[in-house]
Order: sequence, then structure tokens, then C-alpha cells
Amino acid sequence: MGHKRLQAEIDEFKYQGEKTPLTFGAIVVLAFCFLMMILSTFTEIDLIRVFPAADGSGFLVSKFIYVAQIPVFIFVVVLLGVRYSVFAMVLYLILGLFGWRIFAYGGGIGYLKYCAFGYLLGFIPCALVVGFLRKKFEDKWYQNLLSALGGVFSIYITGFLYSFALFLLHIISIRLFVAEAVFPSKTKLLYDLLFSIFAIYTANPIKNILWVAIKSPFKRKIKNKNLQENS
Repeated sequence: MGHKRLQAEIDEFKYQGEKTPLTFGAIVVLAFCFLMMILSTFTEIDLIRVFPAADGSGFLVSKFIYVAQIPVFIFVVVLLGVRYSVFAMVLYLILGLFGWRIFAYGGGIGYLKYCAFGYLLGFIPCALVVGFLRKKFEDKWYQNLLSALGGVFSIYITGFLYSFALFLLHIISIRLFVAEAVFPSKTKLLYDLLFSIFAIYTANPIKNILWVAIKSPFKRKIKNKNLQENS
């Protein structure tokens, strides 16, 4: 009996697929994730890019500056769930458009004319797609892979559609549309996919650890009290 009661107490602290509750701990984690999203916008990572030489003599190696904004947001989606990650992204967009200069190229309402804003807007469908795929393929070995692919491509598709709308409205030129949306950097896309897969695999155990802080101790006490009264 004592062993079962101890196991029940331990299970109260474990993440078991529940929705993220509105608790003080969840708000603290949300604030940390929001700060992480802002920092990822301005953090550049030097990576290696390998491509074949034009004369076919071998391969050329060069540095590639990478900004891990997409993997960081997908990490946030897994950590917080769909509702809170969408809230964090909407807040990020509002502050960037009407307040702080927290976007890659600054901020302000004029940022709506940038192709880059379309990719930021794509973070919202990204959260919905990742959340759907993780629920649809729960406990499948390919769940994380599909979630990363779906999340990254939903961002790129939204960015393409937004850029196309800017082109139709004659806000950007055909040359900029082709460069930014039709033929985006293949190297960046590859790194976005690889790091997004890594982000999801990393977020899963971290969420299990942080769930102790996210889940309200007060609610656990009420639940235990109700169980005792009903027994």
C-alpha cells in the first residue's frame, strides 16, 4: 500500500500529456521562453558550408552565419504547448510592430513591408502544425521527425505566400521575391531542419524536468484532499 501511494505521489509530478496549466511556474517558463526567442533573433552562429567546386575538382568549404530562430521557437512549442507558444509569438509580433526593435531588421509598423515578416508570421501555423503532428503520431518513433519537418515547412510556405502577396501589391520587386521566397538559402533550410529535430529531442526531457515547476502544487494538494475525502 505504501509503495502504491509513493508511486501515486511521484506520478503527480510527472508530465503525462496534459495541457500546460495557467500557473505561476508556467508564467515564469513562458517569460524565459519569450526572452530566449528575442535573444535567438540576434545570436549568430558560425557554421560550415560544404559545396562542390565549379570545375569539379573537389569541394569548397566556407563559413555560414546561422540564426537559430526557427529551431528555438519549435523548442518553445514543445516546451509550452500550442496555446502558450502562440501567445508568446503574438506578443512578440505586437511588441515588434508597435514598440520594441526586437526583429532582425529593427521593428515598427513598416516591418510589414519586409519579406522577413511573413516568416515570423509563419511561426503561428508552425505551432499549430507541430502540436497536431505530435498529438497525431504520439509514441511513434518518427513523431519528432515529422513535427520538425511540418513546423519548418509551414514557416517557409507562409513566408512564400506573404512575399508573393507583397509582390502582387507592388511592394517588393520580382528580383527580391525570387531571392527571398522562391529560392531561399538551401543551406539555411537544411540547418533549420537539422536543428529543429535536435530542438524537439532536447525539449522533451527538459519539459519533463520543468513540469514540476509548471504544475501547480496548490492544485495537487486540492486533488489529494479530494481523493482522501472520497476514500
